[in-house]
Amino acid sequence: MPLQDLCVLVMIADAADASELVRYVERAGGDVVAAANPFEALQRLRQFVFHAAVVDCSGGAETVVAELCARSIPFCICKSGSGWKAPHTVPIHEVTAALAAKIAR
Repeated sequence: MPLQDLCVLVMIADAADASELVRYVERAGGDVVAAANPFEALQRLRQFVFHAAVVDCSGGAETVVAELCARSIPFCICKSGSGWKAPHTVPIHEVTAALAAKIAR
């Protein structure tokens, strides 16, 4: 399992997309800590040690991305949300493979 025993932050505003993404990450062996918005995601980053993260394109997500970069946490941005235009997004069903590739680097 590519994400076996890794703690993954999942920040997705859309409940249906969040549920689907949590299922994908858990099937890949990851432990999920969920956040519904950037405020919650930044709180979780102060509370837990993460090995990887997935964020959506909702408004304010770029602040979470900046914090992930500052902490050198590998992440990917999924296509859910429309608050900002991320430079590169990954479809939800490809997130676990994308995270595994970034972690392996």
